[in-house]
Amino acid sequence: MKKVIPIIICGGTGTRLWPISSKNTPKQFIKFFENKTLFDMSLERAMTLSDETPIIVASKKNKKKIYESLLKYKLKANLILEEIGRNTTAAIIFGLKLAIEINKDAFVVLMPSDHYISDNLKFKDSVLNIVESKQKYNWYLFGIKPNHPSTGYGYIKANGKDKIKKVEAFI
Repeated sequence: MKKVIPIIICGGTGTRLWPISSKNTPKQFIKFFENKTLFDMSLERAMTLSDETPIIVASKKNKKKIYESLLKYKLKANLILEEIGRNTTAAIIFGLKLAIEINKDAFVVLMPSDHYISDNLKFKDSVLNIVESKQKYNWYLFGIKPNHPSTGYGYIKANGKDKIKKVEAFI
């Protein structure tokens, strides 16, 4: 099986859950769940996916919080620390560039650090099913079916009858 390198994207300005989150403590570093942060839970998911050292792309201002979590899990990571936030695309490019330097044949999983996923094993199985499949696509997106409309988020328009659908647009 191909190696899997998790890339954890750890940015954000803390505005969506204001006043609970802030510039100094964005939501991924707030202990919401059994004394764990969303970032902690992202590290746990990364550890279930692979023995490979994860890549973390983050704001330099969150360096201390990241090291605290890494120490808690006795985990090493390849850190890319941005002086200023650029955007998600730049973080992905930085992470992919490093992943290619580490192992150009590896399968890469991009993981936002501020998402709540309740079932790490189901997430792992979903990722590994794609890794092991012989699909012809280069990019896969995981999503959930929304239960109500929201103007605060975009959505993925996809078609197909199988579990794996082709993306038509991001709206």
